Amino acid sequence: MKFVAVIFAVVTVASSMPMEQQKCGGFCTAEYDPIKCTNGIVYGNACELAKAKDCNPRAFDGVTCSSGAQE
Repeated sequence: MKFVAVIFAVVTVASSMPMEQQKCGGFCTAEYDPIKCTNGIVYGNACELAKAKDCNPRAFDGVTCSSGAQE
């Protein structure tokens, strides 16, 4: 019975989160296809960049990104 109560609590909390927070989660593949942005950050792949933009869109105002970043 405790297990059911814990599951219910987790589902309730997760469903009450704002959509912006839910978009920030998720998983990306470990594929390394770097994307460098003018803010100086290199993202491992397009998925990582998309997650970063979803989590904090204002941080990308005026920032451009291009693939094929070299270290």
